[in-house]
Amino acid sequence: PFVPPPLHSTLSTGDSSESIVWFIRHRNRLTIVHRLPCACILCVERHHGYDSCYDFGTSNSVVFVYKQSKFEPLVSETGSFLFPSYVAYMNGSAITGDSAKGLMGKPNRFVVGCVKRLIGQPYSYYKQLEHKDIFGCEVVCDEDGYPAFVIDDQGTRVSCVDVASELFKHFKQR
Repeated sequence: PFVPPPLHSTLSTGDSSESIVWFIRHRNRLTIVHRLPCACILCVERHHGYDSCYDFGTSNSVVFVYKQSKFEPLVSETGSFLFPSYVAYMNGSAITGDSAKGLMGKPNRFVVGCVKRLIGQPYSYYKQLEHKDIFGCEVVCDEDGYPAFVIDDQGTRVSCVDVASELFKHFKQR
């Protein structure tokens, strides 16, 4: 059986036969929070006095916030607890989530998806991928040897970390 580390407040995953089970240990109490059929990368953070738990997913992300003695899922603009992990760049601004995903594949739109697949990977990893069309924008080798996304007609580039940080900024603003 899965046992999360003994921290003050942690969110971890345990594998069941059909899904990933989210466990929360808060003040020595272990609770199953949610079951999802996906793999997770999680972090726990304190923001504005609340513990926030992030599942940064390749296609979708999920956020739980500890409020009034319980963890509650953060709900997106569409009423879902799933936030699409997409970022659109328009006129120097970033648009995230459902709005960004809706722009994916449209002409003259610069939308990044699946950024998690490239975080921490060198550009040579990207070059070896069979399906390079999943990222939405042109992917180029940046000066540091890592992938970067071209987000406008002038050739402006953003790193994978820049894209992911736009998603996390969006979560914190909710």
